[in-house]
Amino acid sequence: MTTQSTDQEPGVAKVPTRDIRRSTIIGMIAGIVSVFDFILFGTLLPRISETFGWSTSQALLVATLVSVGTAVVLFGIGPLVDRIGRRRGMITTVLGTAVASAPALA
Repeated sequence: MTTQSTDQEPGVAKVPTRDIRRSTIIGMIAGIVSVFDFILFGTLLPRISETFGWSTSQALLVATLVSVGTAVVLFGIGPLVDRIGRRRGMITTVLGTAVASAPALA
């Protein structure tokens, strides 16, 4: 006795190769820009530490905290943006950056 299920899973739509290539290129450009940001920070860190009078260990602590902060934002804000949408996510992140930068203006 055989039974056939009438509830078939819908097929998964195939993603066109063109879209995969475009996404890959955009991701690579974003990665390059991200790495450039870290390189620029590392290059400027000695001048920043001179300006603020930091010792080498304090400068390394700042660099470590920047990396940890980046990871926290990546893992914390990324899923939030996925949930609330890109537009609201961009507004939230830009507003957060403005609030975090406000003490530097005073």
